[in-house]
Amino acid sequence: MQNTPQSFISKMPVDFLMLAFAMLTLFSCWFCTADVNLYGIILDMGILIFSIALFVCLCIVEFFNYQKAQNAILLGLIFSIVTIVYNQLAYYLPSPEFAEKMGQMYNPFVEAQAKSAIDFFQAYLISTFFGMFILAKSKAWFYGEKIFIRMAVVFFLSIGMFSILFKWFYH
Repeated sequence: MQNTPQSFISKMPVDFLMLAFAMLTLFSCWFCTADVNLYGIILDMGILIFSIALFVCLCIVEFFNYQKAQNAILLGLIFSIVTIVYNQLAYYLPSPEFAEKMGQMYNPFVEAQAKSAIDFFQAYLISTFFGMFILAKSKAWFYGEKIFIRMAVVFFLSIGMFSILFKWFYH
């Protein structure tokens, strides 16, 4: 048997890929307010992490099925919501004095995250479901052929859509 990417990915348990997608989504949501300067280009850290998560989601669609990818998206959404709610709860509960002093650096991050969470979720849901739908349709259109071209086109369309929507919703 040849060692192709399809045979490698299809041997991985789908549950592992779903969990990896959910955790990457959680990190993407967590870092969606952090910007990084990459060789003079200001990038959103959440978008960089989301691009890896989107690639995992597209692999789930391509090598397993559409329903598993939908479950992964909902799992990622639930993980992110629970984390943000827990983070906000910890932020608003009374803290001891030593924690309040250390929390001065943490507080602006939590406040910014709360403001951007809804915007992130809107862009996340629209772009991932768009990418899944287009990839599933293109698989039928091309009879399962040209996997790398289909994945690349859908990947860049979805990342572009996420980036534009998140910036549009957030600002």
